[in-house]
Amino acid sequence: VSIKLPTISRRNANDITDFETSDHVGLNYLIDEHHLRTNLNTHCPNLVIHPADYKDSSVRYLGEISPVLDLHIDNYLQKGMPGDFAVPTAPEQWPLAMDIWLEKLLGGKPPSAMSQVAFSLRAIMFAWPISYDRPSTVRHFSELVRPKDDIKLLAASALLSMQKQYGTHIDFRKSKEPIVNKDAFLGIHLRVEKDATDFHWLSYEDQINYITRRLQERNGNSTDALHNDLPDSDKMIIYVASGDQPGIAKLAEDVAPITVVTKHDLLPEGTLDGISLRNMTWDQQALVDMLILEHSGYFIGVRDSTFSWHLALRRAAAVNWVVGGFPENCWLDNKKTQRSGCKSLLAENEEWRDNLSALVGNGHIRVEPQCARVIWP
Repeated sequence: VSIKLPTISRRNANDITDFETSDHVGLNYLIDEHHLRTNLNTHCPNLVIHPADYKDSSVRYLGEISPVLDLHIDNYLQKGMPGDFAVPTAPEQWPLAMDIWLEKLLGGKPPSAMSQVAFSLRAIMFAWPISYDRPSTVRHFSELVRPKDDIKLLAASALLSMQKQYGTHIDFRKSKEPIVNKDAFLGIHLRVEKDATDFHWLSYEDQINYITRRLQERNGNSTDALHNDLPDSDKMIIYVASGDQPGIAKLAEDVAPITVVTKHDLLPEGTLDGISLRNMTWDQQALVDMLILEHSGYFIGVRDSTFSWHLALRRAAAVNWVVGGFPENCWLDNKKTQRSGCKSLLAENEEWRDNLSALVGNGHIRVEPQCARVIWP
């Protein structure tokens, strides 16, 4: 068995809505390919890894398939969604279904070392129910494709700059911490860039209304268990991740006098780190934001964004060992006084909320893939 590493379609620098370009680059554009290869070689020693440009004329190419629909395994498709968003309900059917599919296609002759075949898998982003695997696996699986070192170093530099300038607590939240550190920062993913508005995602108004409501609830409620998930608003630093400068400026105005910072503030122009950051592309800079937001005391994102979902689910898995979406029942702290997560108690403008993160929704009216079930944390 072998795998051919994929390539990344580099986003059009002049139009961020154009992300499916013909400008294909290697994985090292965003991730640490050496780390990926090393881990695959260590834990899957019999798996042959081919580079993206690998070609072998003796290998018969069978085309591109849907790993769910073309193999006819049991699945659930949310009403109104395209077929490629079907999620397997019995993933254990996959190996046998693959054997049957190959047998039919090859006239009953299985592949062999002398008769090799290859095929591509289509639309796999939402095609695996992560709760099928053990929580310990789910918590760490995405670390196979961690950001490359220069991105990690810039994120670390920005965090240290925040700590030095504002006395901010920048350590990860831990499961033994019942409430957020009073000096932690609030991380916000403000998704109002051109592509988001073109696709009619949640508006700035929807996002800021939720943010300001949570801030108002936190102010003066330091002992209220329902509202003390956020850091102390009197000392709060808000870190905003967004590619839209007017949106950031408007948010800073709307939450004043709370201090709002971005990666560009923490890594200023003219410094070595600032120069390195500004030489990065839009997507590379987004990974810097992602690593910084992982350290936030509380995170608020938007339900339309897989970036936001990844962060909310990663934090839930790392601290509360929650994977695959909300548990069947509400879960509370040991004293049964603090809501750590409960789907039935979500507000109309919440798509996710626990003691670590919240994702802004809009009346649950938009048909979405089941992000909470299929995005690796």
